Amino acid sequence: MYEGDASATIFTSAKVISPDMLEAKTNTIFDVLLYPNPTRGMAALQIRGDAKNITVTIADMSGKTIWQSSYNNRTQINLPTEKLTAGVYLITVKNNTESKIIKLVKE
Repeated sequence: MYEGDASATIFTSAKVISPDMLEAKTNTIFDVLLYPNPTRGMAALQIRGDAKNITVTIADMSGKTIWQSSYNNRTQINLPTEKLTAGVYLITVKNNTESKIIKLVKE
């Protein structure tokens, strides 16, 4: 029978991540926030991550494009929602590699 040494210590390795590395990683994730939603007047998009070569499209529920515009390195985009009639619209936001579709309700 073997007896162990109770004072023995087991070491494991862990990867140390600095705050700068974490911030750099999270800033590359493409995400879009639409506010306010629902809206009665103006609405805006907040772009997070890769904001290069952004194309924004507003379409009605039948898929018909109502409005489209392109931007580069913009983190906030105001949408011309005050001109829309009451209803539900689809906002598509695309960058070079990804796209997000958000449902907008206009009251």
